[in-house]
Amino acid sequence: MWSGIWRNYGWHIGSLLTPAYPNYLFSLSVIDNFFNTWKRSGIVNVKALYIGGIFPTFEQLQNKFNLPQSHSFRYLQVRSYITTNSPSFPNFPGETPIESLLSFDPFQKRCSFFYLLIFFKFT
Repeated sequence: MWSGIWRNYGWHIGSLLTPAYPNYLFSLSVIDNFFNTWKRSGIVNVKALYIGGIFPTFEQLQNKFNLPQSHSFRYLQVRSYITTNSPSFPNFPGETPIESLLSFDPFQKRCSFFYLLIFFKFT
């Protein structure tokens, strides 16, 4: 069911909130335990791979998350996956309405959040 919804709206890489490890849409993260190191370093979801709205270089990820140089090949694998599945690459694809709802800040004013969500969805 979810895959049909994603295809219908043109969302290609799955949710940005999908775990980076294990990510069943990116099978290498399931079979290669190195991606667990990424999770422990702070890359907990696909959204964390973007820095300042742009997909970073390996050096930028390495500096931000303290990744060892030996992980550069894994970076190329992830980059290839994102490049293939994200039409806006290297730019951040933006959150879907569902992701906005799931990452809702409970301290934000609720009425304004839902108003903006509905307003931008239907205008």
